[in-house]
Amino acid sequence: MKINLFLYPLTWVFLHSTAIAGCGGLSGKTLEDCREAEMKKSDRAHRSLVQNAMKTPVFIEHGSKIIVRTLLELGGVGDEFEFACSQNAENGVYKIYSSTAAGYASVTCKEGRPDGVASLWLPCGFMSEERHYKLGRLDGPYSEYHNCTDNILRSGQFVDGVQDGKWVGFRNDNSLHWEQVWRDGKVVSYVYHPNIK
Repeated sequence: MKINLFLYPLTWVFLHSTAIAGCGGLSGKTLEDCREAEMKKSDRAHRSLVQNAMKTPVFIEHGSKIIVRTLLELGGVGDEFEFACSQNAENGVYKIYSSTAAGYASVTCKEGRPDGVASLWLPCGFMSEERHYKLGRLDGPYSEYHNCTDNILRSGQFVDGVQDGKWVGFRNDNSLHWEQVWRDGKVVSYVYHPNIK
């Protein structure tokens, strides 16, 4: 089961730091025993969070129509764009809202699949990500943005669901961070640009 962070903002750092920091009294235990016990607790907490997230309502808006579903009802469909399109027979633009996240996603659907522009929007009003689909597969320009800015984090191109051609990454100050060239789904060239000032 795949759960996208837009629909389920999981706090991995908290869970995994708790597993190491919460080792109270080591009497008779090795550090490794303690870590293993704490990781089991962390795994149980993670499963509980996932189960609760599966019950969280998700709202899909199309014109004046609003559909309310949970991931549990849908068998854990993980990508918010696939999720919205799989719920609707009508072609058009859909907005997806989660009761646990203040931002939203927007997607154009055709024949029950994402087709065209899909985007994630943050509560601050800035776009977080923009993708292009062709009948359910990533195909076209792709961009991610630094948090609450218009500054591009990384961008490139997908062809029939696979990264292709030149991809670039930028720092928050818009300086070039790295460049990659993709061919047949593999990186064939990588150049790192140090931040020299």
